[in-house]
Amino acid sequence: MIRAALRRAAAALLAAGVLAAPAAGQARAEPAVRPAVSVTAESGGVRVEVRLERAAGAPAIGAFQGNLRFDAAALTVASGQFAPGVVGAWNQVEPGRVRFAGASTQGIVGGAVLVLRVTPKRALSAADFRATLEEAFGTDGRMRLAP
Repeated sequence: MIRAALRRAAAALLAAGVLAAPAAGQARAEPAVRPAVSVTAESGGVRVEVRLERAAGAPAIGAFQGNLRFDAAALTVASGQFAPGVVGAWNQVEPGRVRFAGASTQGIVGGAVLVLRVTPKRALSAADFRATLEEAFGTDGRMRLAP
């Protein structure tokens, strides 16, 4: 479901000229975008931010898809929302795993793209979460940014 939504969003961005398909035979370099997680205690729960950090000189991010893994016994996911300007979908596909995908016609230059509110069953830190990107594309019309 999320993969289909991301493909539709990427197709719309391609049609609008915001994204371009990678060139045939293009060599893969180090990822220009890496996911990061920050955790902040809030009244009544914990805020978990999935952030996308760009390498110096990398273009803005047009579309992304990834996973957030955690110990399901340590928390319950209460809600989630994407950053303003990001259209996407997220769901907990199995205990301890949230899939997410999004796109932005304005481009994402960094910061939190997805914010989850969780109810902890023990103290939590960023080390309790592992975010991975399956793919990310730039808005410059040339670049696959991750993996």
